Amino acid sequence: MELFTGAEQEMECLKLPVSIAFKRINKNKHEEFAHKAICWWTKSELYHVEIVIGDIWISSTGKGTHVEALKEDLSDWNVLDIEDVVLTREQYNNVLDWLKDHEHMKYDWLAIVMSQFIPIGIQSDKRWFCSEMATRVLQLLGYPQVQDVEAYNVSPGYLGMLFNYK
Repeated sequence: MELFTGAEQEMECLKLPVSIAFKRINKNKHEEFAHKAICWWTKSELYHVEIVIGDIWISSTGKGTHVEALKEDLSDWNVLDIEDVVLTREQYNNVLDWLKDHEHMKYDWLAIVMSQFIPIGIQSDKRWFCSEMATRVLQLLGYPQVQDVEAYNVSPGYLGMLFNYK
């Protein structure tokens, strides 16, 4: 995923589009119990969130964390295009390194219960739930809306609120 080549381009900046992709509860169709519980507890219609940076899809689901090329049709998602991020080569590579180090980690079922439902802040650096992963990526990208929050305390609905998404 190297976008730059050659030492002469060391100080170049890259402007990347960033989107937050939310899943919203559909009251007209059967939803999983976990989705309903997240919405009920967080008092939001949003139950899942993922991040798209350029053509990179970043997600954490029950199957674990994934960083892959954007290939999914976004028509089933509620997509919020947020302000493009401008990164130096070093910053971009640091984000890619972090993503590579955290890819294929397990989903953090314990933390979602212990930080979202029973707010005692138990979390792991080796497991991630969706909004925790999304918030951490947005922190690494430098978005001021998420700099003063603990990623494990952020639900999909709260992340939406931080970016004025309804």
